[in-house]
Amino acid sequence: MVFAIAFSTAVSALELTIKEAISRGVDRSYSIKSSIQDSLAARFEYLSARTAFWPVLSLNATGFYSNPIQTIHTPWTEIGLGQKENYLADLKISLPLYAGGRLSNRLKMQRALLDMSGLDLEAKRLDIARAIRTLSLQFLIAEASLASAEASLARLNLLAEDVRNRFDNGLADSIDLLESALSLSSARRSVLDKSTALTAARIALATHLDLPETEKIVFVDSIPPPKNPAENPESYPMQVDNRPELKAALSKITVSELTEKLTRGNLLPGLTAFVGYSYGKPNRDLTGDSWNESYMSGLTLHWEFNLGAGDIKNFQAAKSRTESSSLAKEDIAESFSTAARIACLELQNSYDQFLLSKTEFSIAENKYRLALEKQKAGSLALNRVLESEKELAASEQQYRQAILYYYLKETEYFYSVGSSKIYGGLN
Repeated sequence: MVFAIAFSTAVSALELTIKEAISRGVDRSYSIKSSIQDSLAARFEYLSARTAFWPVLSLNATGFYSNPIQTIHTPWTEIGLGQKENYLADLKISLPLYAGGRLSNRLKMQRALLDMSGLDLEAKRLDIARAIRTLSLQFLIAEASLASAEASLARLNLLAEDVRNRFDNGLADSIDLLESALSLSSARRSVLDKSTALTAARIALATHLDLPETEKIVFVDSIPPPKNPAENPESYPMQVDNRPELKAALSKITVSELTEKLTRGNLLPGLTAFVGYSYGKPNRDLTGDSWNESYMSGLTLHWEFNLGAGDIKNFQAAKSRTESSSLAKEDIAESFSTAARIACLELQNSYDQFLLSKTEFSIAENKYRLALEKQKAGSLALNRVLESEKELAASEQQYRQAILYYYLKETEYFYSVGSSKIYGGLN
């Protein structure tokens, strides 16, 4: 048995499946667009960290006039130490040979941060998919409730016509007319309430889909009857490893561990190789007065010590953050596992409620049919028929809603375990 949810298409309307609505909502989400830019920024930061292993080219040029200059006097001549006019251009290429692991660990850390930004993006996509899927189902629930209320109103209209005919023929009294009118008024009020609820649900959904509030939305999905989760345990595993937040927590541990290594690397020296070329006047010839060039190459050893043991304290702080990240990951894993178990329990309960509401609806239909037959035969009072119709209206609404409530609970299960099925339709 398959239930189709559809509106009249006399008025132009946007036809969508739930899967298409989710895709549309994800594409138009500002939070996701923001996360995409954050992810791009993290990627450029990672690429920047990779360049630390490349040689660095530096160019400096100076020119100045100095007067007076120092001179050395001898019995024979006067020697000037330098020139009044000085020009110098330096070209230097340097390459890090050893940095205590700082460069490689910084690169790994940027890689982990890039992964975290991607996981943050996936978490927001999951949130948006959950929101759109939930709003879509709430829209269908509101539509089903309105359909039930309209069906009840139609039955009561027919019943009111029958009571009027019976009254005209002397087979019903004024009390019957009043009871029928009162039930009819209550049904109209219910239709008005359900219609307002449907409009509110459409506005909420349209806002998330970046549509005009007045846009008529038609979901063309077929709604299959729920399946018993207990008979399909392989379709509802309890693992939460796919939750992007849990993966991000693991990446955060990696970042903390690499920060620890970085601070440890600050205790070690750095070694850089360089080659240089200079051209100028008098360049490095203190006594010359002509343009010349020179070359040089060598190594630079750099080693800093904080006399207040600041690097050691930073290392200890990094170790504490690593432990904190590990504990936070365990807490997240535990909370997600608990949420998954509860979601699975509620999904099973929604299926059981569906079976009960289906039975109650069938009973209420039969009861109302029999009540009508007896009322027409004159063996049952009108108030009993109205009570039966009220029970039928309530059970029909509960049955229609139970089908969709099942898929709401399934949505919560998909979200709790991070399943990609949350982006799809109703299976």
